[in-house]
Amino acid sequence: GMNAPEKAIVLTKADPNNPNQIANMEYPAVAARAMAAAGSADAGHELFRTQSCTSCHTFANGQQPRGPHLVDIGRRYSKAELVESIVLPARKIAQGFGTWLFVTSDGRTHVGFVVLESAETITIRRTDGTSEELLQDDIDERIKQDTSMMPNGVVGNLTPEQLADLIAWLQSLR
Repeated sequence: GMNAPEKAIVLTKADPNNPNQIANMEYPAVAARAMAAAGSADAGHELFRTQSCTSCHTFANGQQPRGPHLVDIGRRYSKAELVESIVLPARKIAQGFGTWLFVTSDGRTHVGFVVLESAETITIRRTDGTSEELLQDDIDERIKQDTSMMPNGVVGNLTPEQLADLIAWLQSLR
């Protein structure tokens, strides 16, 4: 069957005048408030959808992954680790989802993580969640990047308490 067309991720912008939004706070303050809040898994499930997380992350078996699979994330990571991974994605990069920069013979650069590689082609997934196929013969250079594919600021428009909701839902995935 036909796949649904890929939509690029559009992050909700934070309001620069709202001091309670994560984008306008220092990380230690965000972490302290998120850790102090119990969080509601129901509210978190809804946020998981509305914050574009589903563009890259699957959370049930049988879903085609486009980024790190979250199926048992609640077992694998503590709340503190989840706070850090979501607010500061570059600190810890999930294995197999490192970012690569490819330079093709036409001089263009392509950045993403490798989804599929064959003798002829490489399929990468870009930061915006869309994929691209490159021909091996066209690739002049491939350079490992020290960045996460997860966009910075993916929760910038949330409060630390909403982040706690999101994490309460992730912790329910076991």
